[in-house]
Amino acid sequence: MAWLWLVGALFLGGALLVVAVTFDARRRRELERAASEVPLRGDERVDRHRPRYVTQEEIDALPRPSGAGGRPEGRRFDFGLAHPDLAADGGAATLEAPRVLMVEGDVTSMRQLLPVLGDGPLLLIADGLGEEVGRTLGANRRALGMPVLACEASPGDLIEVRDFVGGEILSGDDLRAGYTPASAFGHVAGASADARHTWLRK
Repeated sequence: MAWLWLVGALFLGGALLVVAVTFDARRRRELERAASEVPLRGDERVDRHRPRYVTQEEIDALPRPSGAGGRPEGRRFDFGLAHPDLAADGGAATLEAPRVLMVEGDVTSMRQLLPVLGDGPLLLIADGLGEEVGRTLGANRRALGMPVLACEASPGDLIEVRDFVGGEILSGDDLRAGYTPASAFGHVAGASADARHTWLRK
């Protein structure tokens, strides 16, 4: 008779386990859906143009910008692109007449770059670039053709670049404070970069 109680308990436990797993899966789907949607802001002008998040798979599926081809011109520096998503088909990338923003320290947030991204071609040279920042810049370059390149350079290389292009080296704190005066930018006629080197043309 005791075995009937055991079978009943096992049956009831199995049923409860199935219900719990189903509920958990449904709850997880709801949370993922909520996390992927941009929240309403309560302003009709903003809510009308709600962006959606792009997955890494969608970024990887985008075509790379076409490379300029040929041998790069200008002075060569021994540092390269900060993220592979910034490269064109041939593994290199070019910009014409970019402003050069030099940063001593790491750029860890896109918020630090928002004030300067919309003002024309930009070459960012920093000690380090956060993974999320590199992926976001690469996605915008590939999907929207945003004229931006980002390179990682040592403090010594930053000084050499500053001496070549003019401007001043800003700190990460300057970017966080929104301090990016026009006088801080260097200027070149063209820039090319691959994974190992950067060329700047006056």
